[in-house]
Amino acid sequence: MLSFLVRRTGCCVLTLLLCCPLMAADTPAFRWQKPVTLGETSKSGLIAVPLDSQVYSSTRDAFPDVRLLDAEGQSVPFLIRKQSFQEERTTRGSWIARNPELKPTEQGLEIRLTLDKDDPQPTGLSFVTPLKSFDQRVEVHGTEPDQTEVVLVKDALIFDYSQFMPISRLDVPLPANRCRSFRINLKTLTADQESDVLQLTRLMSEGGAKEIQREECTTIQRRAFRIERIEFWSESKKFFVKKDVEAKYAVSKFEVSEDLEKHETTISVTSRREPLTELSIETDHNNFRRAVQVLVPKLSGVRTEWHEIASGSLSKFEIAGIREERLKVSFPEQRHESYRIVISHGDSRPLAINGVVAAGVAYEAVCLAEPAKPQTLVYGADLAEFPKYDLAALQLAFERGLEPAVAKVGDQAEATPAQKMPVNVRGLINNPVVIGAVVCGLVGLLSISLMKAGRRLAELPPSESGDD
Repeated sequence: MLSFLVRRTGCCVLTLLLCCPLMAADTPAFRWQKPVTLGETSKSGLIAVPLDSQVYSSTRDAFPDVRLLDAEGQSVPFLIRKQSFQEERTTRGSWIARNPELKPTEQGLEIRLTLDKDDPQPTGLSFVTPLKSFDQRVEVHGTEPDQTEVVLVKDALIFDYSQFMPISRLDVPLPANRCRSFRINLKTLTADQESDVLQLTRLMSEGGAKEIQREECTTIQRRAFRIERIEFWSESKKFFVKKDVEAKYAVSKFEVSEDLEKHETTISVTSRREPLTELSIETDHNNFRRAVQVLVPKLSGVRTEWHEIASGSLSKFEIAGIREERLKVSFPEQRHESYRIVISHGDSRPLAINGVVAAGVAYEAVCLAEPAKPQTLVYGADLAEFPKYDLAALQLAFERGLEPAVAKVGDQAEATPAQKMPVNVRGLINNPVVIGAVVCGLVGLLSISLMKAGRRLAELPPSESGDD
C-alpha cells in the first residue's frame, strides 16, 4: 500500500512539472511593449533608448526583464546604463592680500589693496575675522589700467548670524574687471552684540508681599570690527567630470499623519518604482530646523518592516533678507513603491506639508546601430533572466567616450503573443507561485489517496485470529 502511494505521488509531481512549462509557453514572456523610433544615427554608431516611469513600474530590480527587438523580432544586444552628461568644473584658489593700507574715515574704514605682478586676476575677496554675530556693509572700488576708478561692488553684506542659526557669509564676489588695485570701504567700525544675560530689577512693597515695579535691562556690547586678514580668490574652469542626469519624478500619492505621542509627522509616499536618490518636501513654514528620517519597506517573513536608509535635518530660514532652505534628504539609489518620511517636531508646531518632490537617476538601453536596429522595447516578465550578449564593441565605444544618438520611445501597449522566450524550467521551479501551486496540488492529491487507502483498508476481511 505504501509503495502504491509513493508511485501515485511521484506521478502527480511529474505531471505538474510538465504542465507548468506548457501553460507558461501559451502566454507572452513580456507584458508590455513600446515602439522605438530612430532619428539621425549618430556618427558613433550607437543608439540610446531611454527608459521611463512606465518601464520602471513594470520591471524588476537591475532590469533582467528588458529587451530590445529588431524588425524581425530578434533580440538586439544592448547594455543598460545611467544617463549622464559632461559637466565643466571650476577650481578655486586663494591667496592673502599683502601690504594692506588702512585709513579711518568719517563713514568707517578705508582699506587699499594692490595685487602683485604675478597674482592672477581675482574673482572675489573674503574677510577673515574672529567675530561672531555681526553684519557689515562693504563697498569695493577698483582702479583700471588707465587709472580710472570704477565701482565694482556698491553695497555688499557680510555677516555672521550664529546667535540665531549656523549661517554666515564672508565672501564678496567681484564682477569681471581688469583692476590691479582696490579700495574697500567698511561703513562701520564696530559690531554691536546683545548680551545673553538679562538684568532684572524689582521694587517690592514693605514686607515684600507685593511687587511695585519691575525693570529688565539688556547689555549691549560694542566691539571693534576686527579683521585678521583679507584674501583674494579666483575661479578657473579646468576640467570636465561625468555626472549622472538628475531626473524629476512625479509622486503618485502622499498622505500626512501626526503622532502626538511621539511628536512626529509621517509622510507616506507612493511612487512608480523609479530609481530615486532624494525626496524633498514643500512647505510654507519659515525659520525651522527639524530632524528627519527616510524609511523603506522590507519583507521579513510574512511581515513588512520599515528600515531607515537616510537621516538628517530639514531647514528653512528667512531673516533680514537672507533666504536659505534645505528641504531634501538624499540616500543611496532605491526602487520601491512606498517610502516614509518621518519628521520630528518635538514641542514645536508640526509643519504644514504642501507637497513632496522625488528625484533620482535615469537609465537608458544602449546598442549598436548596426547590423540590426532596435524597433521595439519589450519589458515586464516574472521569469526572465539576464541576457548574455557579446558587449565588447559597446564597452570599447564607452571607453572612447562616444556619445549615442537618443531614440524616441512611443506609447505603452500590451505585448503581442509573439514576444515569447524559451521555457525557463529553473525559473519556474524557483518561482514562488509555481511552488505554491505544486504544494497545493500535492496536498490535495495526497488527501484523496489517503481517503481511498482508508476505504480499502476498511473493506479488507478480518484475520483468522479475529484481530482487527
